Amino acid sequence: MIIATTSIADVIAIMVVAVTLFFIGVGVIALFRFLLRLVRGKPAPAEPQSVCVYFGQADGWNEENALEIQRFGAFLESRIRSGQLGEFDGGEYEENAALLYFYGPDAEKIWERIAEDVRAYAPAEPLEVRFDFGKKQGGEKVVSIAEDGPRQPQALPEFEVGEPVVRISPGWVRAWMASNWLTWVGLAGLFLSWVGQWRSGVTEKEMMRSEFGSFVVFTLSGMFIGGMTLNLICSSHLQRIAKRPSPGPVGRAMQGPVLPGWFFHKAVLAIVAAVIIAVLLILRGV
Repeated sequence: MIIATTSIADVIAIMVVAVTLFFIGVGVIALFRFLLRLVRGKPAPAEPQSVCVYFGQADGWNEENALEIQRFGAFLESRIRSGQLGEFDGGEYEENAALLYFYGPDAEKIWERIAEDVRAYAPAEPLEVRFDFGKKQGGEKVVSIAEDGPRQPQALPEFEVGEPVVRISPGWVRAWMASNWLTWVGLAGLFLSWVGQWRSGVTEKEMMRSEFGSFVVFTLSGMFIGGMTLNLICSSHLQRIAKRPSPGPVGRAMQGPVLPGWFFHKAVLAIVAAVIIAVLLILRGV
């Protein structure tokens, strides 16, 4: 009887409340972990810092010197990984310049590791190093490393690039794909269900009174809301593991859909969830 008097809007509202309660639970768990870390006296995980080495190329880029800077970037990558100081974050070209990005727990140690290599082996003229320690660690700093006079770079020594640290597990990749599939199938199914209901002249109450109709509506609504929720969780995870100041192309590619900054503030999430529930209860006359 309850299902028979439930409309499609009610079904979606129920799903939204369930999802809101889920996020409140996530916030409570995060708060509990924070308090537990304080009690144990463990420091908060250090956020990665970024280093960008800026090279000038007065004559622009052709295939030959572009390959040289790519190989040089791979060499610096091997140096940083061998010292377990961080990771290579990709490189990009400007009209007369190239930028190589790196990140790790200590930006200055990364630069100390590769400074002599940059001066000795860089195929293009090193101009400056751009540090970004993050807002909590001191912000940005730019250091000029340009040298007077012509350069004679040495030939790169032999090197091997180790395996990168896998930061996105296959499980999260599958969850991301599943979230997209659930969202679009649920949305398409709800739209087709509405079209069929409109074409046949069946009302919402008649639709929900039918066992098959109520099953279809609950299933499709659950797929749509569940897919959006899972997509939001995956986006949050991608942003968290890619969270570093001034990310390079690799970091920017990992972030996925950019979420607002307040999304990571658990107190704001709890307040928003409470407001949503209050509004839904008022609308339902409870």
